[in-house]
Amino acid sequence: MHKRDAGPSVLRPDLRTVRSLLSRPSCMPPTNRQESERSDAGPPVVTVAIDHFELTVEDCVFAARLDASVAVCFYDAVHEPGALLHLRFVPRGQLHAELTDTVFTGDLLLIDQCVRTLRANVPQAKYWQSKIVAQIPQAEGVRVGAESVLEFLTAYLRDSDIELVEQQIEWDGPTLLQFRPMMGQVRVQAADAAKLNPI
Repeated sequence: MHKRDAGPSVLRPDLRTVRSLLSRPSCMPPTNRQESERSDAGPPVVTVAIDHFELTVEDCVFAARLDASVAVCFYDAVHEPGALLHLRFVPRGQLHAELTDTVFTGDLLLIDQCVRTLRANVPQAKYWQSKIVAQIPQAEGVRVGAESVLEFLTAYLRDSDIELVEQQIEWDGPTLLQFRPMMGQVRVQAADAAKLNPI
C-alpha cells in the first residue's frame, strides 16, 4: 500500500487541499492529479484518478470519469470541506478468492483512510453526508461484482454515521461526474458529450 502527502501538514497554500492517495496492492502506481487553474468562470477542477481519493477544505470541483467504477462524494451539511473517493468494479469470477479478498481489503483501507483524514482535518464538521454515483456495464460479471461493492459501501457509511442522501446508477456507458462539496452538488453526463457543462 502506498500513502503519500496525507495529513494536515501538507495543506497547499493555493487551494488548502489535502491530497491523500492510497492505492491497492493490485493497482498500478498512483497517477498525478490533474488540476486546472482557478479562473473567473468558477472554482478550480481537480480530477480524481481511479482507486484514489482527493480531499479539500476550500471550494473546488472534483471530477472523475466513471467506467465500471463508483464515486463516493462526501460533504458536510454546514461546512465547506469534502472528498471524492473513486473505486473500480472488479468482475466477479475474474479473480481468485484470495485476490478478491485483497481487493475488498484495499477498498476498506482506502475509504477508511479517506474518512479518517477528512474528519481529522475538519473536526468542526459534524453533519457528514454522502452521495454515490456508479457506472455499471451490462456484463453479468461486472454487475454482480458492482452490487457487492455497493452493498459494502452502503454498510460502511451506515456504520460510520454518514448519511447516504442519494445513490445513482448509470447503465448506458462511461459517465463524467462533477462534484462540488461546498454545495453538495453532483452532476453527471455521458462521457461522449460534445461539451461538459460546468457545475
